Amino acid sequence: MIVGAALSALTNSLEGMLFGRLLVGAGMGLGPPVASLYITEVSPPSVRGMYGSFVQIATCLGILFSLLVGTPVKDIDRWWRVCFWVSAVPAVLQAIAMEFCVESPQWLYKCGRTNEAEMQFEKLLGPLHVKSAMAELSRSERGDDGESVKFSELFYGRHFNVIGHKFCVLFLINCVQKCGGAL
Repeated sequence: MIVGAALSALTNSLEGMLFGRLLVGAGMGLGPPVASLYITEVSPPSVRGMYGSFVQIATCLGILFSLLVGTPVKDIDRWWRVCFWVSAVPAVLQAIAMEFCVESPQWLYKCGRTNEAEMQFEKLLGPLHVKSAMAELSRSERGDDGESVKFSELFYGRHFNVIGHKFCVLFLINCVQKCGGAL
């Protein structure tokens, strides 16, 4: 993302800008899912969903911020270059912050590095919660942590209530957007 933003800001050709945008787009396509996966692996179960939603909130706030930064483009000559440099700032901050992130205890556990997983859990959760976190990893490895659901069960009962309602809400939002766009 840093290279793509810098390339887009510095280039004098359409090809250079398109390649820079391609790099930024790849970074934006890969970044949020990887961040969500990491958050899922390092968060305690009681707050995992809340922490995972922060990625979506941050993405939406970033889009709003980019609109504010991009507003002067039409009035200030070459402002579009500033927009690209501003987009590199969060990428640089993320690259720096990644150096201070712990390694995923779940990944370490799956690689058979249980002692290292325990050390990472101690950094994340404190020494009192290491044993329960390791027990949860052990349960999830054995498959004891969740119920199995057949695909057909998604269309009736409590599973349908969750999936069906989300689908209906998304369908309605999409219809409103389409109708609003047609007006």
